[in-house]
Amino acid sequence: MKEILTYNFGEEKKLELIFTKTEEKVYAYNAVSYTHLDVYKRPIKVRVNRMKKQIKVVGAVIEKDGKILCAQRGQGKSLGGFWEFPGGKIEESETPQQALEREIKEELLCEVAIKNKIITASYEYDFGIVELTTFFCELISGEPKLTEHESIKWLPISELSSLEWAPADIPTIDCLVKGV
Repeated sequence: MKEILTYNFGEEKKLELIFTKTEEKVYAYNAVSYTHLDVYKRPIKVRVNRMKKQIKVVGAVIEKDGKILCAQRGQGKSLGGFWEFPGGKIEESETPQQALEREIKEELLCEVAIKNKIITASYEYDFGIVELTTFFCELISGEPKLTEHESIKWLPISELSSLEWAPADIPTIDCLVKGV
């Protein structure tokens, strides 16, 4: 991506920046000096603030026999090794509930009945801003099987804090511990 922005400060003074995107950084190059209007070509390394990607996701708080299902993200994935409530991204044409039902079938090969919403919380990661909505869910068909996660555990609410959770999931744990 290349974008040229020109700023005029009167007839003889202007600043021209050419923005170039490489990987995940945007730098500005080639500025015109104010006094002589000489063009020099060295990176000035100006990081341009740009809006981070908004990612809407859902998570299932699946309860069985007084314990909550916790899933550990695979090592090769973003946030690898962190624990989370299973779920995933909401596709454009889906409601949060439809997305959660689909994700649980794909990730755990089981079915859930979605109950009450717990919380919607946002967390800003390097790769974007994740907006996570969690729901209480009841297991109605099958037993969770590992397909994408490293491991799963069933823990009582009192032990959830013993795991290293993905930051976006922590507000849900706070709600569960407080009984909200």
